[in-house]
Amino acid sequence: MNFPLFIGFRYLKSKKSHNVINIISWVSVVGICISTAALIVVLSVFNGLEGLITSMYSSFDPDIKITAKKGKTISSNEIDIEKIKNIPNVIAVNKIIEENVLLKSDKEQVIATIKGVNNDYFDSGRLYDNIVFGDENGIKNNQTIIGYGIAYYLNIPLNNFPQPITVMIPKRSASNLLNPMNAFNTKTVPICAVFSIQQELDDKYLFIPISLAQELLNYSDEITAIEVLLNNESEYKGIQKQIATIVGDNYDVKNHYELQETLYKVMRSEKTAVYLILSFIILIAAFNIISSLSMLIINKEKDIAILHSMGANIKTIKKIFFYESMLLSFSGAVIGLFLGFIICLIQQHFHLIKFGSGGSFIIDHYPVAMSLGDFSLVLITVLIISIITSLIPILKIKININYNRK
Repeated sequence: MNFPLFIGFRYLKSKKSHNVINIISWVSVVGICISTAALIVVLSVFNGLEGLITSMYSSFDPDIKITAKKGKTISSNEIDIEKIKNIPNVIAVNKIIEENVLLKSDKEQVIATIKGVNNDYFDSGRLYDNIVFGDENGIKNNQTIIGYGIAYYLNIPLNNFPQPITVMIPKRSASNLLNPMNAFNTKTVPICAVFSIQQELDDKYLFIPISLAQELLNYSDEITAIEVLLNNESEYKGIQKQIATIVGDNYDVKNHYELQETLYKVMRSEKTAVYLILSFIILIAAFNIISSLSMLIINKEKDIAILHSMGANIKTIKKIFFYESMLLSFSGAVIGLFLGFIICLIQQHFHLIKFGSGGSFIIDHYPVAMSLGDFSLVLITVLIISIITSLIPILKIKININYNRK
């Protein structure tokens, strides 16, 4: 074993002449342990929340979406859809029309957004797990699928489908908006199903056949977007570049993260802020190492003088105390990582910590997703903080040696 490491390990295990040194040393270990475990747990919860949000939006948002940079619509004939379909890993390319509409049911009405889709839009299994009432296959028969929030606002009974709903869109060529009969294109469409993803989407969207959307909007070959689904979504970056090359500079090609860019930025900013705050707590806990190490250096002045007289240079003596401080920090960090792992594992399997009563959540407990990268990041953070704090008393050892040699 390395000589400074061996002596440092012996100092760590041995009883000090002053019991307070032992107490401060173990307080620093416990402080680092608890703050490390807390950091792992919090980062894992943020990973779980991000994964939950990603899974919610992935059933609605495509892996890649193509829209016009200028204007609202694009001509489907301007884009080589077949070339996009031939890209490896692409499993579906769907033409989409989105537009704000007025929905009416009896005396109730609400503003919503239609999403006109092809008949095979749901064949890939999209929204399959999010249908809470009815059958999504009814859209192939010119029926509509509405969000749970829209059904609530329109007082749609959910136990008897199909139910009729009136879709109204302002005519682009209307000159007299005072007469609703002339100002709107109107269509009564039966509801075949209700979906529930999350409140923002449930309150906003309904799916209708793209042919019906074109009829209401007086479109011929115009669409508002093209959605691309991938067999392996982890390869989206390379395919996104290929699609951008195919469609040219007049179109925006965004992946599923860029479609919800603000949301993911907020979540990552919050995760970074929490990481910095808890790292600061680790820094405060590590300052106990300064106290214990300073007192240990004073306590071992005779040992330092003896080692120095036996030929150990200042660098070797500094390494002894550096290794002891690192052993303290490393033991606290490893125990904290293990404790955080156990807490996360228990939460994953038993869901002990709940969101609380009275909230309308997709799940009732905090989701947890552990990442090897987070464990590595936390361990490196603790070690860097420990190295910095341990250098403060170690740099003064030379003064103590000179004092003992006088």
